Amino acid sequence: MTDVYQAIDQSLWKKDILRLGKKHDNELVEAAYIQESGWTEIENLVSTEILFLEILAFTGLQNGTIEFDSTHLSQILHHFANILPGFLPKYFAARYFVRQWKANKPLKYLALNGQKNENTTPIEAIQFLRENKYTARYDILWRFVAGLLDAEGKAEKFFQAIEDEPHDLLGPTHQRLVMHCLSEVSTEMSLRKRLEVKLKEWLQFEYKFTGKTRLAREVEFPESALLDTMQEVGIDEKIRILKWVATRPTIPPPIVILVTSWLEDGEFTTGKKDVLIALQAQSRLSDELLTAVIARLGDKNTDVRPAASRVLRAQSSLSDELLTAIVARLGDENVNVRQAASDVLQVQSSLSDELLTAVIARLGDEDWKLRKAASGVLQAQSSLSDELLTAVVARLGDENWSVRKAASDVLPTQSSLSDELLTAVIARLGDENVDVGKAALGVLQAQSSLSDELLTAVVARLGDENVD
Repeated sequence: MTDVYQAIDQSLWKKDILRLGKKHDNELVEAAYIQESGWTEIENLVSTEILFLEILAFTGLQNGTIEFDSTHLSQILHHFANILPGFLPKYFAARYFVRQWKANKPLKYLALNGQKNENTTPIEAIQFLRENKYTARYDILWRFVAGLLDAEGKAEKFFQAIEDEPHDLLGPTHQRLVMHCLSEVSTEMSLRKRLEVKLKEWLQFEYKFTGKTRLAREVEFPESALLDTMQEVGIDEKIRILKWVATRPTIPPPIVILVTSWLEDGEFTTGKKDVLIALQAQSRLSDELLTAVIARLGDKNTDVRPAASRVLRAQSSLSDELLTAIVARLGDENVNVRQAASDVLQVQSSLSDELLTAVIARLGDEDWKLRKAASGVLQAQSSLSDELLTAVVARLGDENWSVRKAASDVLPTQSSLSDELLTAVIARLGDENVDVGKAALGVLQAQSSLSDELLTAVVARLGDENVD
């Protein structure tokens, strides 16, 4: 996050330098010079403005003010007016804190919002940290401070000060502060490993003491500490931690690899169902992990198969490669495996023609349950191409009535069939199986309109003595 705001900061100053009429070697700065200059040169040109913004932002943060109205601004500088969006006020406030921290100088700010004291209020940076390190509104500030100091290789002293007293009496607030700040610094920071070990120990303590692992749901919790913990604890603890991790927007890549190995491990039998249940909270799992989930559609455990199916149905989208693997499961000898695969495919509203061709082939399967499953998949499609519909209509001439029924059930979901296809449907009005005939009639009723030629054919079929 710090890197992002540093980039925004630099970009904004480069844009404003021309407007401010800045000079270099007694000559007005031109656009070409700005584009070629590094951040040090840019910062030197606007050092006064930067310092002002830092003090302004810190004053606002201390007074709980993000947007400055004219009254506030007049207390600070009568001719200046600016509103800083988003986290920028906290970023500039952090820059001011870092400036004073490094120089070992006190922080100064004004009291706003009608407070009586209009003189600057000084406070040592270390004292300000001690008093406010657990104050919620300063959380983003401390993250920026950590990132800015780390960029200069000077974050260790700041983390040592965080670790010093006073401490959060209950513990979690302190741990969150540490991991939030750690998320802004490099992996090479000298204190990082020791702090991560403490976070790992706290995570294990939290589970043993409360049965919960709320820290694991925090996206800033160090991946290495989380991975080590999940590898070391027992199966029950692994599942419990995974459930909390799965509440994040995404699961970290190292954890994805670990969970994939659990699903592929033949000895990890008792926990597979619970792993899959935990993953149902995720809608954008990696293809690698989903491949392992698809393999569980054929699991011997009857509780694992439906759990795997629910994970797949929860995905916002599945690649053609994954869908091909699922379609292949429609040919499994186990009816429950076929059903699990069918359940997944029926929530996919836009399958490729290649995959749908494979599904249509299943309409002629010997197993009626598989025919029904294939028909359900096709019915879920928003539209089928004429080529695919031709293949479905061809099934209406199958010698097996249940194949004809499976095919005819697909067609009413398609509201605009060609005259050629509809002619084939009309021929089924006289099918020896009454359900096929009714289904054919339903297809015709679903059409928005029929040509006179088709209507004549329908009337002729309905008048046939063989049509019930």
